[in-house]
Amino acid sequence: MAAGGVISGNLPVFDGTSYGDWCVKMEAILGFQEVDDIVKKGLQEPAKNATNETKNAYKESRRLDCKARMLLH
Repeated sequence: MAAGGVISGNLPVFDGTSYGDWCVKMEAILGFQEVDDIVKKGLQEPAKNATNETKNAYKESRRLDCKARMLLH
């Protein structure tokens, strides 16, 4: 495993076949990396008058979203 807990090495690549197998593998990887919730729920920007706590939670969600996109790409 690389720094920051990101899996190094070969990640499954979807090549247009065996979607079910790829999906199971990616669900396991995204769950292990603790980004599966952000993938399922998505991001919602906080309101302009949001509290600092809400803004910080959004910043963390954005970080997790970027991590998930990196794993998927």
